[in-house]
Amino acid sequence: MQMDERTFCVTVSSQQYHTWQGVLEYENRTYSFLSELDLVRMMDDFLRDNKEKTDTEE
Repeated sequence: MQMDERTFCVTVSSQQYHTWQGVLEYENRTYSFLSELDLVRMMDDFLRDNKEKTDTEE
């Protein structure tokens, strides 16, 4: 199994209602998130999409 590395840059700009809000930078694009759950879901989606692309290329 080949290991693929990805880099996410997370900036938390505020905290409201016991959760974080901010931006996620990935592959030269910026995405806003309104909660930690949004952040984790976005990161998971990006990693899954990348894995599917890699699997279809093999």
